[in-house]
Amino acid sequence: MPKHLRTTLKHLVTATLYCVLLSIPALAGAADKEKEPEQEGEKSYQLPSVVVTADKSSKDVQKTPIAMTVFTEQDLEDNNIKTIRDALARVPSLMQVEDIGGNTKLSFRGALSSTGTETSPLVMYIDGVPVDSYSFLDANLLNIERIEVLRGAQSSIYGKNAFGGVVNIISKKPDNELQGKAFADAGTEESYGFGGVVSGPIVEDKLFFSLAGSHAHSSGFMDHPNSSDSNLERNVRLKGQMRLLPTDESELNLHMDYTAKRDGFIPYALGKSASLESPAADSDYRDEDIVNMALHGAVDFEHLTFKSITTYRNDIMKSSLDTKPIYGPAVGGLSNYHDVSSEYTQELRLQSREDKENSFNWLAGLYGGYRDFDRKEFNLVMGGVEITDYPYQEKTLDFAPFAQVEIPLAEAFTLTGGLRWQYVKRNASLHYELFQVPQYEVNPSDSWSEWLPRLVLSYDISDEHMIYAGVNKSFLPGGYNRQNTVSTVKYTYDSQTAWNYELGAKTSWLDKRLNANLTLFYSKYKDMQVRQWDAIAVSTFAENAGAATAYGAELDLDMQISSELRAMAAVGYTHAKYDDFISKSFAGTDVDYSGKKVENTPNYTGNVSLVYRHGSGLMAQLGAQYAGKMYWAADNIDSRDPVITANAKVGYEAESFDVYLYSTNLFDERYANAYGGANLDIVIMAPPREVGLQFNYRW
Repeated sequence: MPKHLRTTLKHLVTATLYCVLLSIPALAGAADKEKEPEQEGEKSYQLPSVVVTADKSSKDVQKTPIAMTVFTEQDLEDNNIKTIRDALARVPSLMQVEDIGGNTKLSFRGALSSTGTETSPLVMYIDGVPVDSYSFLDANLLNIERIEVLRGAQSSIYGKNAFGGVVNIISKKPDNELQGKAFADAGTEESYGFGGVVSGPIVEDKLFFSLAGSHAHSSGFMDHPNSSDSNLERNVRLKGQMRLLPTDESELNLHMDYTAKRDGFIPYALGKSASLESPAADSDYRDEDIVNMALHGAVDFEHLTFKSITTYRNDIMKSSLDTKPIYGPAVGGLSNYHDVSSEYTQELRLQSREDKENSFNWLAGLYGGYRDFDRKEFNLVMGGVEITDYPYQEKTLDFAPFAQVEIPLAEAFTLTGGLRWQYVKRNASLHYELFQVPQYEVNPSDSWSEWLPRLVLSYDISDEHMIYAGVNKSFLPGGYNRQNTVSTVKYTYDSQTAWNYELGAKTSWLDKRLNANLTLFYSKYKDMQVRQWDAIAVSTFAENAGAATAYGAELDLDMQISSELRAMAAVGYTHAKYDDFISKSFAGTDVDYSGKKVENTPNYTGNVSLVYRHGSGLMAQLGAQYAGKMYWAADNIDSRDPVITANAKVGYEAESFDVYLYSTNLFDERYANAYGGANLDIVIMAPPREVGLQFNYRW
């Protein structure tokens, strides 16, 4: 299809979707006038209620004073969301970019991934297992009940680097019903996948199980002269759960999952222009093995509930990148990584019972964690000779007492107050070797701590409308520079903090057929952890060299237009600039980036989705995502133009099986997910159009 025609159609589809959404109130109003007074079956037109655990207690999402994006199991299925990246692409104010190492870095409301601590601004919890490293932004989405994305800092309750927000991934609990599902799909680029889920009782009313597994394969989308596999992607996922109800007042849940990923080269192309032509070496690879385990326990007493969450996570990543196609044979070589990480966490909580009327709700708890990170290898090999290596070990201890209370006040006001004291201690060992000869070794040990308050005042205007205002402090602890060529470079940097303010409204209209939620936010970041360049050491390092301000707004709309048609949309606006940021050029001179826009942060983001489901079994979905212009770096020189992508799905749903035809990136938009800059003149490409078939069978 010619480019101009593809662009015209793309904008036409997007404009049509937004026009439909803008006309929703008028359509609904007209429909209300035509209907008789409320009759039996009227509730079938209402939006389903969604209960979340954002505040670590169960509550209707529309009654929770936190900006949230929630994906139910049906939402994931309808929108063809297969990975956590697919889900995050539908969160307003959130941007995902990749680096040459295959890591996914996030930008949310002006908060960036920390390249020093290698953490994301949003912490992901997989059935309670915390994941904050951008090196392992992956999740097993088999047998999922819902995904809750808490937008905005959540340090008071969650801690664990929840500087920008939290992503809760919650699996379905097995019960007395024996049920299962098998699925398979096949698409372009020689992609295919298959798997299944089964769950049910072992001992009725007492002991239950669920098992799930899948395999996915793609030969990749990049054009490579010497490889038929291109940027190969393969994964195997396994998942299991045991649920025990020893008594009517107690429950135990054991979660386990394993993921093995075997990927080919990073989908990069030379230069600034988006291209599917890649010179990458066929020998490039990235392998990951991830194990998550969590044990949840709960016991109800007369006036309170005791909860315990014990988790374990192990990550192993090995990769190799031949940089000769990028830098040339004289300078390039093999860049090899080998990371091993193990983490244990324990959280103990006492809280008011959710199933009883309380004069106020409360919780108090203790959190502890220990992480052992070992970078066994980060070297450059040229001509079979190891030139440099930066082995690194770090042991991190986390400890935090926390508490929160919700106090009803007069005239439908509720005051929520929370407080956490977060303590982090890191012991590290930094090495630098040249031609396998040790050049230096340092063994820093330091600790960081912070009081993290939260205060929210909410007002229930009616049963359908709530407004709230809140303030909290967020915290990202300091750390050590892991890659230094000389010992004179400062290897310790300090914590990053922010004060965050939020105004919000959660409203339901038209007999709960339309939810319209508005959020206004303002954040003041202090001592930002930024990357600097040291011309003497010829390396980058992290330093507290910046302050920034971010403010904006987000609007979420969700409407059940009729029993057959549902429309959802989210729009975000973010204005994020550096207030004070003095960086270093490659020549070692000072460069002032004060007043520049924060990188990887577009002003506007948005998404829209229409889902049609007819009683005959016909199902259709059409959606689009938008990201405005953004700059790749703090110098605000190189940028990416606005990007619009569309997706579609149509199929037939019967009682026991479904069959669908789907397409992602419907109009084959060619765009980059990242640009390396002057020192690394490559782009990381986003996937082009994919078309495929899906089949599900249930019993």
